[in-house]
Amino acid sequence: MKKILSTACIISLLLMLGSCEIETSDNGKLDGFWQLATITTIATEEVEDVTAEGLTWGFQGRLLQLRQATLEMGYFTNILCRFEQTNTTLTVSSPVYNNRDTGDPAVEDIAELRRFGISALTETFTIVELTGSRLKLKSPTLQLELRKY
Repeated sequence: MKKILSTACIISLLLMLGSCEIETSDNGKLDGFWQLATITTIATEEVEDVTAEGLTWGFQGRLLQLRQATLEMGYFTNILCRFEQTNTTLTVSSPVYNNRDTGDPAVEDIAELRRFGISALTETFTIVELTGSRLKLKSPTLQLELRKY
């Protein structure tokens, strides 16, 4: 009887472990939270330091969370986007407000994204630099510098 019970327990344990999926990401150094530090307008070479605004980008799986972390400015923004990464590009698309109560409505006002350095509802950046602590992105009009948070 003990042998049957032990065998049943082992089989149950193996079935439970076999049903678990370990989710992994192939985002490499991109995964994690990044603070937007500067936005440079390419045409004028004007550099804007936005560190104090608390603008963060968070990468996990295939989702990008854009978040304004400071409430002193009178608003709090939390936007989710899809993203695709290659060795040289990062494409951000499909932005929605992260608000379950209203069904995660689509972002229609591009001004909400501009403060994060995104100029279109679908935008492709060139990855200029990606290290464990620094991310530099370039679009046709802007260059963004982010630091690992």
